[in-house]
Amino acid sequence: MRDEHYDDLEVSIRFTENAKFGFCSVEFFVAEIEGLEEDGTRLYVRERAGSSFDTTTELDAASRYIAGCVKWDGCSNLNLGEQENDGYLHLCGKQAIRKLTQVIPLIYQRCFKLMQDRGTFILEDEIWDAPTPSM
Repeated sequence: MRDEHYDDLEVSIRFTENAKFGFCSVEFFVAEIEGLEEDGTRLYVRERAGSSFDTTTELDAASRYIAGCVKWDGCSNLNLGEQENDGYLHLCGKQAIRKLTQVIPLIYQRCFKLMQDRGTFILEDEIWDAPTPSM
């Protein structure tokens, strides 16, 4: 399991390599960074929060932005938005759309890199070479 933080996109991503079939897939969980504490600790809206003021510093307790799995062959499963809202994802303006269109290629790129690092064969057409936002 590996947590990566992309402050420029205001997201944190947890990657979990799936060892069931020789590391041929990576699961991911993305949470939006809601703000920062005075010491710089990231804040996330808590899962099932009544308002955006109900925050947590724990990624495990954060509300889902996107979650899913990417496989070696390029297939993926995506779950958008909060768990209790059946995949509903509220996008507020073009900045939110831009963020989503940057986060999805980032997820693919990082998942494939993690699988390649474990020696998993990746179909050549599925390798992403998009620029990676800074962590």
